[in-house]
Amino acid sequence: MANLTLEIDDGLGIVTISRPSLNLFTWEMLEELGDIIDEIAAAPVRALLLKASGAHFSAGADVPEMFGGLSSHAAEALLAKHIPIMVRLRDLPIPTIASVRGMCLTAGLEIVLRCDVLWASETAKFAQLEAAIGATTVLGGAQILCERAGPARATEICYSASIYGAADFEKWGIVTKLLPDAELDDAAMTFARQLAKGPTQAFKATKRLIRTAAESGVSAADRIVDLVSSPLLETHDMQAGVQAVAEHGSRNFRDKFTFQGK
Repeated sequence: MANLTLEIDDGLGIVTISRPSLNLFTWEMLEELGDIIDEIAAAPVRALLLKASGAHFSAGADVPEMFGGLSSHAAEALLAKHIPIMVRLRDLPIPTIASVRGMCLTAGLEIVLRCDVLWASETAKFAQLEAAIGATTVLGGAQILCERAGPARATEICYSASIYGAADFEKWGIVTKLLPDAELDDAAMTFARQLAKGPTQAFKATKRLIRTAAESGVSAADRIVDLVSSPLLETHDMQAGVQAVAEHGSRNFRDKFTFQGK
């Protein structure tokens, strides 16, 4: 039985993690995630929503399953195989949103950090607990926390192996939106569907500019603006948008046309 499932509904890919009762990750589940990313890349998917069944997004890695009796040589080979899966998730050329409730620890947190947007319920809890067993983050947690919250905060989170509330993670710029528990699912789904109906090619361009700026600085992003943005002028969506503004004015054009993602 698959621990991760993909549903494609009207341009939205919905990935659900389901491994009762705490959605603990294994190497097999990471391979399932890689297969799903391949499916998404080959399908007419314009946005991705990542969520989990049950009360908790994920309590992290199944430590005995993933690391029990594992040699350093074997671990190196496994990580060389699985880190590219995390990178492919980050680099999907579509908007990606993670919806998190309950616990989101270690591997679970590292996976949602690869998404563009991270929405959480007000009672969600987050942690990189690896230091508690003498390990470090292996799927990208330390470096992405550094990118999102700065090196000092990332160091504290990883060194302390403490569990943090969603409000702290929002304050530090890691969580992008907090919602009451009862509202999270519907709100995240609504936003994801909105993204799936949006200007897909423009989102792809924006994502490339942001990623370039994050990795190489604003000047590097400035150097590719012409190459990234100019092709949008020939897309169906931008042409339709410009025409709608011309016909209806800048205050009334928004509901006068539909993005096709082309």
